[in-house]
Amino acid sequence: MFSSNVKHLEEIREAGLPTPTVNQIELHPLCQQRPIVEYCKKHGIVVEAYCPIIRGDFSNPILQEVAKEANRSPAQVLVRWSIQKGFVPLPKSSSAARIASNADIYDFELSDAAMEKLDDLDRGANGAISWNPVDVKALKPCIRQMTYQSQTEASVALLGMRTGLGISSHIKIPGQNLPLLGLGVAKNDECGDAIKTALEIGYRHVDTAQYYENEDKVGAAVKSSGVPREQIWITSKLVEVGDKTAASVKASLAKLDL
Repeated sequence: MFSSNVKHLEEIREAGLPTPTVNQIELHPLCQQRPIVEYCKKHGIVVEAYCPIIRGDFSNPILQEVAKEANRSPAQVLVRWSIQKGFVPLPKSSSAARIASNADIYDFELSDAAMEKLDDLDRGANGAISWNPVDVKALKPCIRQMTYQSQTEASVALLGMRTGLGISSHIKIPGQNLPLLGLGVAKNDECGDAIKTALEIGYRHVDTAQYYENEDKVGAAVKSSGVPREQIWITSKLVEVGDKTAASVKASLAKLDL
């Protein structure tokens, strides 16, 4: 699921549909979306964090203080915060140096005091720095049109359904291992070189979307990387759902061509 609030997840449950395995929402110290996170933890839903490094805005003095104390970059502190919260962060970058730096977060740990300082930065919805549609209209019109088959097919496309070997760690989900760190790519992004760099470093998780209009580039980069397909987790998001879910899934799979 993408940017699903508690009310959306409850509608899925009340409709008797399978519980989502993953919910991807904007998450960083300024926008922690705690009610959604708590619901997901309670129901065994893995939380993926988009915009985990606040789009490179490291101006917050508390963040700078924590980074200085940890002798790490603000971006590394933000990724590490996400990891320690139990999220799957998806930092975006096209820079080889930053892609490598964002992954260099497994040899240190933020102290309880540092985590508390960052936790205290939460501004709720006012802290969002991206399109954060968790409060959009209810899902019921879409749910009424979904067939169980369509819902299942959507899960296959959106979650990748591949066993991967991440840089350091995985999160266990039913029948799968979800790499704990992913590379996010942006709309219309010429992402081939970034994905190649990330896979060479050891990333095994790439996040894209139909809306980004680059699924074909993602697929081509994965195929040319030389890394076995079964080791790579691909996350994508659908534009059209409801009675168009199955067709949307097939369109994504065709573009990725993996």
